[in-house]
Amino acid sequence: MPTAHEIMQRLSEIHAARTAAMQPLAEILEERQRLLDALAATEEPYRKAYEGARAGGWTTDELTGFGAEEPTGRPKRKQSRRRTSGKSLSPAPATATVQEAAQTETGHQTPVTASSPL
Repeated sequence: MPTAHEIMQRLSEIHAARTAAMQPLAEILEERQRLLDALAATEEPYRKAYEGARAGGWTTDELTGFGAEEPTGRPKRKQSRRRTSGKSLSPAPATATVQEAAQTETGHQTPVTASSPL
């Protein structure tokens, strides 16, 4: 049976090998994120340049033929906030309206109560 020291030594070797195997992946992940960030920074200038070419008379098909794909997504716009007073936009139903409708149908006023069918 191995001693505690031998077990810990073997564990350190395994851990070192696993750490070394992870190093190339960690480095490429960092590089990949840097490139994705750089690509994202070109989105808005690309959109403006593409729209400028379209405004200059180039068709989508012509631009695609040159390798210029249509920009994805929508341009970022400032969002306007609507402020409401908290009041309902639709008027609350009134019993007078129901009574008026009953009077119009029958020609005389019909009393409307909470138990009356509508």
